[in-house]
Amino acid sequence: MSSTLSYAQHWIERAWSEMGQNFEANLVPVSRFDRLEVDDMAFPFKNVALESWCLKDGVLVKDPSAKIVRVPFIAFSVDDKENTMNIQVHWAGRCGYGFEIVFEEHGSVLNQKMRWIS
Repeated sequence: MSSTLSYAQHWIERAWSEMGQNFEANLVPVSRFDRLEVDDMAFPFKNVALESWCLKDGVLVKDPSAKIVRVPFIAFSVDDKENTMNIQVHWAGRCGYGFEIVFEEHGSVLNQKMRWIS
């Protein structure tokens, strides 16, 4: 597993503890794509994921059968060379956001740019 993927997974679990649990978002499918444009809302529904997990009570559990078919869901991609993550997070209907995130060498967030919120 790449360092950037590890940082991304930690960010996702922390996002659940900070926001997702307030929506009682349990058993959330999480999919990693090769490349994800933050602003393309239909992308996760039209493309095949590289890897899938299920976010169970804030912990990512590998689950190849987890698929994005409706809200809630999390879709993301990482770029190991740039140490970045693009992510779409939807905890509930009309509660979603998209971020472009740059990680520091040791995993902390260097820059986090919110692209949209619904």
